[in-house]
Amino acid sequence: MPASLQLRQTDSGTAQNLAKVVSQTYPGCPGQSAIFTLKGRLPSPVLTGKTIYTQVFSESATCASTAKAEAVFQTVSTRAKTFGATTFTGVGDAAFLTRSSSATARSFDIFWRHGRELASVQLSGSVGNKEITVAETTLLARRQVARG
Repeated sequence: MPASLQLRQTDSGTAQNLAKVVSQTYPGCPGQSAIFTLKGRLPSPVLTGKTIYTQVFSESATCASTAKAEAVFQTVSTRAKTFGATTFTGVGDAAFLTRSSSATARSFDIFWRHGRELASVQLSGSVGNKEITVAETTLLARRQVARG
């Protein structure tokens, strides 16, 4: 995690509840997740209108085969395109990007497939935070692929 973001991993109950989403996002592919928040704060729901702090939500799952990963990724990608996801290059074998914003917050998510691995990273924070960008989210995704 870049030091400039001042994020620490949190394993709060809220973080654990958010982690349960991995099994729903990538059915049949065992996964794990991690949440990094500003100075270890509790994660805050993105786009709710409350004070938004910088946070990163990272998840990954390993499928039994590349074919299974391709099928799950295709399903997730098709669903995400219904709310504006766009194809994204430069991360993994296949990827897509989603963007969300409100008057006070913005969020970027990159989902990708790399062989049998499925993963995503979400960077979110306040509108005024100039580090909440596609470029920074891409950097985080590429670091995650490299650790893979």
